[in-house]
Amino acid sequence: MELNKTFTNAFGSTFAFFSRAQSQTKKCKRATLAKPKNVRAKFLLIGTLFASITIGQTVTIGNQVWMSKNLDISTFRNGDPIPQVKTAEEWVKAGVNKQPAWCYYENDSTNWSKCGKLYNWHAVNDPRGLAPIGWHIPIIDEWQILISKIGNNAAYKMKNKVGWPDYYDPFDVAMNHPKQGNGNNISGFNTLYCGSRYGQNGFAHFNILMTWWSATEKSDKIDILDWSYKPICVLTISDDNQILFLQNEPDSGCSIRCLKD
Repeated sequence: MELNKTFTNAFGSTFAFFSRAQSQTKKCKRATLAKPKNVRAKFLLIGTLFASITIGQTVTIGNQVWMSKNLDISTFRNGDPIPQVKTAEEWVKAGVNKQPAWCYYENDSTNWSKCGKLYNWHAVNDPRGLAPIGWHIPIIDEWQILISKIGNNAAYKMKNKVGWPDYYDPFDVAMNHPKQGNGNNISGFNTLYCGSRYGQNGFAHFNILMTWWSATEKSDKIDILDWSYKPICVLTISDDNQILFLQNEPDSGCSIRCLKD
């Protein structure tokens, strides 16, 4: 499989990488920001620069441009703060009151650099907009396009080359033959094992699963028995290279990957 990937650094400079089979290179133009004419324009410019620094790198796969790391912002698109929750009681309360919230896995900020933040569904679905300007939270159809483009064994091609623990085949009862949990990351998607938060049940699956929210509710394309119980669709990648489309509760905390408009 050949993937053309474009990476953009935090300061707006773009670099294109192409497969060896291509003999020609393409030039990428550096974006130029216009000088703001008033105070509001200056504010918007500052917000744009901040969003760029927060977004960091991107990766182009097929016709889609994705962030190559999990979302890590603490304000909505209009600048309003998203409340940080630091206790189990606060997290449950936010879910009951249908209020947006974010946290770090196990409330440990040292997980920030590699995993970003975990958001509840009320932050994802807030009308003020969680995704930065020019980006959106993908629906399931868009996740499926990504996986189809990456091709066979997509999970292995999306996972980082280091960091995932070894796992055991469920039929290996004696657990004598561990299998490599890392991927080859040929896609450039940089998938880590960031776990999630499950409402009142606390944190789970660090080192085992990566779960991202989608913007899809009650999808008839996914065989789930009881949408009334867990109405939101998520994408999960497991340590044993499975890709699962599952349902989740609104008060769960999951990671986010944004897709360019």
